[in-house]
Amino acid sequence: MRVYLKIITLLFASCLIAEINKNQIISHVNFLASDFLAGRLTGSFGSEIAAKYLASELHKYGVKPLGNEGTFYQYIPMHSTKLLPETKLTIYSENNFREYSLNDDYLVYKISHQIFLSRRTEMVFAGFGIVAPEFDYNDYLNIDVRGKVIVVLDGEPHSSSPDFFAGERPTTYSSFETKQIIALSRGAAALIIVSTKSISNQNHWDKMKLNYQFDDFSLAYNLNKNLCIVLNPIASDFIFAQSGYSLNQILELANNNKLSSFPLNTFFEFKPQVERHDFLAVNVVGLIQGSDEKLRDSYVLVSAHYDHLGIGIPFGNDSIYNGLTDNALGCAATLEIARTIMGANRKPKRSIIFLFTTAEEQGLLGSAYYCDYPARPLYKTILNINIDGIAFLDKFKSVVAIGAEFLDSLNVLDSILKTNNLYLSELPSFALDNSFVYSDNYSFARNGVPALLVMDGLDLENYTSEEASEKYYHYAHHIYHTPNDDFKFSVNYDAALQHANLLFDIVFAFANSSNQPKWKESLPFYDAWLRINAQKK
Repeated sequence: MRVYLKIITLLFASCLIAEINKNQIISHVNFLASDFLAGRLTGSFGSEIAAKYLASELHKYGVKPLGNEGTFYQYIPMHSTKLLPETKLTIYSENNFREYSLNDDYLVYKISHQIFLSRRTEMVFAGFGIVAPEFDYNDYLNIDVRGKVIVVLDGEPHSSSPDFFAGERPTTYSSFETKQIIALSRGAAALIIVSTKSISNQNHWDKMKLNYQFDDFSLAYNLNKNLCIVLNPIASDFIFAQSGYSLNQILELANNNKLSSFPLNTFFEFKPQVERHDFLAVNVVGLIQGSDEKLRDSYVLVSAHYDHLGIGIPFGNDSIYNGLTDNALGCAATLEIARTIMGANRKPKRSIIFLFTTAEEQGLLGSAYYCDYPARPLYKTILNINIDGIAFLDKFKSVVAIGAEFLDSLNVLDSILKTNNLYLSELPSFALDNSFVYSDNYSFARNGVPALLVMDGLDLENYTSEEASEKYYHYAHHIYHTPNDDFKFSVNYDAALQHANLLFDIVFAFANSSNQPKWKESLPFYDAWLRINAQKK
């Protein structure tokens, strides 16, 4: 079977008259990451120009528009909220109170319409704020949190066993979003997450301030999440003072997995001052029609987000968050894949949808909207290949296929890796175990569509794995989501070219394969796949 797939791949490759062009990638990056676009914040002038550029390039290649009213644009009603410095957060005890300062003492993770708590509201502590039946773990077991403000720790229970919260790797239960969803489902009025990671590393808090400085975005029809606050641990003493525990004692209990939930005997009051805006954002979406009469009504969907963070707190002398690697480089590679496929003598059997999403940085909103209002039915989409970041350090010998562990029937991927003299490696030790949930592929997965994010691994041509880890660590802490992610950062475009060629091969092969990737039946994604496939009937 693998030999057959390899022969088919080579036969189709021989039919191409176009190839991925490194200079074209560089040209796209030079425009999309330029200061002129001012960081491509969703809803901004720079974002609008970026969308027009992407649509213009697709039109130039002959890609069919698949947006609203015969355009490349899928219009998305959005809402943004900005918290103003006049906002007042006050914590009361029986005989005292303390006022908290925005940015220094706390940050706001999500701002929705349901954030005004002018009446003093009872506060309770609920461990890590996790309910995980599969691990027989429930922080809410013995406490009533309805209508109350819940205080929890970041992270999750300590474990050395892969069978309990995935061992030392963080799971999705450690994410702020999961904690917020659980709190909301339990009837909480609001959630406060104590950033314990900032205790030993104040730079962690400073980095969060950079990431949380921007307006909060939401889909205009989905504003029902409650207030979620991230608390600086240096400002937590007053909250715990009446509970009988200090934060240090609570952390010691957490280290020994002996946390319990209890009332805090304090009360919360929040009087926000906000600016709100309603506007239209756009996804850019196009179609390359498949050549096979039977398979052309099924789709491989290639996605890449084109938004970034805009203009924010200066980092050195620069305040533009250009997002060169995140994700101008990914968009450039995606454009080149589309151009190369359109230049082939023979088109792939299945159709290919190219989707450039907006508001990925604000919570995967563009891809969530597409899944709510797909250009083609989701059950006809056999696979989402998400491109969020392209190799920039060095040419690579291994790849990490994020999401592959959830899928069966990936013989096509195995064959392409062999053809390219690559092998599949494990997620690097410094990566989050729940990396799958942080990019647009997750929107498709939770709506039942098989999804992959294929990244370069740590086995590089000119660096040891230890050197590569150090360089990626530096990138994560000093480049990613800062104004340094611009032309000051040196990109190895030979590595980017290799990655783009690999992704082209993967897209082309899946679009020609009669086999479809499938979720493993033990996963909730499989249940979602069953739901969307019920639309066939």
